Amino acid sequence: MDRLPLRPLRSGTGIQSIESTAGSLGTAESHPDDLGQQNDLNAKLLSERWKDAVKQAKSRLTGLDESYWRTIQTFGSHDALVKDLELRKLDTDANKRSLYSKARSHDLGLGLLDRDDPARPLTETSDTSGFRGMDLEYEKSMRHLKSSINTLKVLSELDPSSYSAMQQAKLERQRAMFSAPSYDDDPVEYPVTLLPQAVTNAAFYGRDEVLTGIESFFEEDASTPSLRSVLLHGTGGVGKTQTAMNFAHTRHKKYDIILWVRSETPLSLSASMTEIAKSLSFPGSESPGSDESNLINFHKWLNKRAVKKMGCRWLVIYDNVQAMDDNLKRYIPTTQGDIILTSRNRRAAYQQTKLISMKPFSDEMGGQLLRQLLRAPETQLATEGDKEAATCLARMVDGLPLGIRHMAGLMNERDEQSASDFMKLYTEYPRELMMEAAPAVDYDNDIARSPGGEHPLDRIWTISFGSLADAKRTLLGIASFLNPDQIQQYLFGPTALKEKPTGSSNLSLVHERKVPFPLTIGYRFDSAIVGLVNVALADRNSDHFSIHRLVQDAFRYWCKEDEAYKHFTAAIHIVHQFFPRQVNGRPMHESWDKCRDLIQHGQILAERFEELQTRFPEREAPAELTELLKSCGWYLFEMADHPTTLKLLDTAIKACPDEQSEIYAHLLNTIGCCSFELSDLGRCRHVWNKALAIREAWAKKKSPGAEEEWANQLNNYGNLESAEGNYESALEYFARAKEIRLRLGKDAIVPLGVTHMTTGRALFLLGKYEEAIAEYKRAEAIFLAKFGKDAHFMAQ
Repeated sequence: MDRLPLRPLRSGTGIQSIESTAGSLGTAESHPDDLGQQNDLNAKLLSERWKDAVKQAKSRLTGLDESYWRTIQTFGSHDALVKDLELRKLDTDANKRSLYSKARSHDLGLGLLDRDDPARPLTETSDTSGFRGMDLEYEKSMRHLKSSINTLKVLSELDPSSYSAMQQAKLERQRAMFSAPSYDDDPVEYPVTLLPQAVTNAAFYGRDEVLTGIESFFEEDASTPSLRSVLLHGTGGVGKTQTAMNFAHTRHKKYDIILWVRSETPLSLSASMTEIAKSLSFPGSESPGSDESNLINFHKWLNKRAVKKMGCRWLVIYDNVQAMDDNLKRYIPTTQGDIILTSRNRRAAYQQTKLISMKPFSDEMGGQLLRQLLRAPETQLATEGDKEAATCLARMVDGLPLGIRHMAGLMNERDEQSASDFMKLYTEYPRELMMEAAPAVDYDNDIARSPGGEHPLDRIWTISFGSLADAKRTLLGIASFLNPDQIQQYLFGPTALKEKPTGSSNLSLVHERKVPFPLTIGYRFDSAIVGLVNVALADRNSDHFSIHRLVQDAFRYWCKEDEAYKHFTAAIHIVHQFFPRQVNGRPMHESWDKCRDLIQHGQILAERFEELQTRFPEREAPAELTELLKSCGWYLFEMADHPTTLKLLDTAIKACPDEQSEIYAHLLNTIGCCSFELSDLGRCRHVWNKALAIREAWAKKKSPGAEEEWANQLNNYGNLESAEGNYESALEYFARAKEIRLRLGKDAIVPLGVTHMTTGRALFLLGKYEEAIAEYKRAEAIFLAKFGKDAHFMAQ
């Protein structure tokens, strides 16, 4: 797919300002003796100058299409620069150098400061004046924006009908915006409780002191206008998620709004927010690619309507937080309310968080929980010795609730056996059985345990996994390589296909491609998942099932090399069957909903490949992995999630064995597209040079689809040249791409429209306005015929 040259404005190339004013920042006549006063004056002059420029720009742009308001945003950075410099009264050499250091950190390569003498007064009018570079850049900015405004006037005179149509479209969008439902009349009915069903169904026991502690903390500070936060932290399997869930259920009458946000990765965060937006019928929440707008609408709704207008009290639970990073903070409301975070990491706190350490159950409570979970107590707990055995068994799993649940599941599979007899069986399983299957590892990353030592759940995993029948073992194996929170049942074959959301064309692919081994489990899926649920290895709701991360980790490490790769390959195969394909560089926007449903599996599979490479470095990646990650990477790029895209594609590059293959070129192209959007043009040029050479070679071999991909790469390279101001060179690349696309005919009609658009952009920047308009009209005609006036490309 081609990238349009909609670049972030850079120094000397972007549309920047309107009118220049004579003079520089300060003059020799206004040179105070005190440097502190001078700094105050500089700050004032800069602030007034830029604010005045913004005011003039807004005045000049009145009546133009709103797309050109992006040109004004540049001024915001200048205003912020003035504030960030934090110019203070400094009258010592040390303070002068502190000022220089602070300002230099904001220099941005504009030559704003005098490198030779950081203590020089900033208003000197000599060529080495500290802020003279900024002043010159300001003058250049003024001239550039003034020129751009004149260009717009020329365009409107050259093609009045097109300009009038643009204005009419603007008015129609404004009317639609004002007629759209506001958050004052948003039809949300309170109370709102959105919690995951599978977790809701799980049994809960104890933790009264933790629940009371959370409640007391929230009640004590209820009158303060700030956010209240509690972090539940502890080792895997200790019951953090269940405790947070139980608090939500038992205290639901105290809240008007209770929401659950899966927080392990950026993708799980955005997916959770979109689920919330859809459940509350936010405007546009069903639209493809609406994740970012859903987050914005969430904050607007909660802050402006729910809290300020309706006076609602709310609770949001962020489950399985890995770290309190900047991305997660975007999802945390800023208004008065309560949040609970669950994490293995005690440093994942937010602001003034109350830390609550979750500990394993005592022997007494652990034994009581196990006895409560047994379904045939008349047989299993017939004697006092059996009751004591239950307490001992709970102690053997270190009092971890997850381990106790699994212990009860195994005992209930043998409900004719007493607890005393089961304990004999359990203690007969030596640690060596686990050692034979996999290396001793600290698979729950618990820093309190030493890697290689026996984990308290090792024995129960050995019994649980070793006793699984083939179908259950296969299902658990595949699931251990997928997103643990939401594993769609439709992935597992014909018996579950009816649960796939309507409108998916991918269902037929299961049969058309004659899927081998993995999906044949579909006919036995129901019995297999029921079996896993019965032994507490999985939870299930109507259309998904979930597995605890600790179970996933334990099973992967329990499997020997061949079995681990068998399950890994099957997991890749299943997801690949359903994930939409990215073909010949064409956009995926029509499949965004299906991609969003499965993208977390793709991300997890990439991480699992890195893990398996560490354990079994001689193993090659399954062939389908690179194909899957290719499509996953492009979808993430279209979602503008560039950091996640680059991380995933780094793994895909490692997994691709042939550096001269077409798919390798595709991966390089996507990496270059991300680098382009991040303004890393050096890396972009480096990888696109490689991709261009590979694709040209394949096109000359007449490989199917290779010529279209070569045209895509040529057009992308033209965008790069255009972004760096090499417009004549850009036009040469666009012409080569256009020639190929014209030859390809209807199969390349949309990319041809893109080439017309990018060519028009380069001509526009060269001042060839009539030629530019002709190219734009050709692009518009193609997009209107193909998509209609309100479709994807018309927004460009």
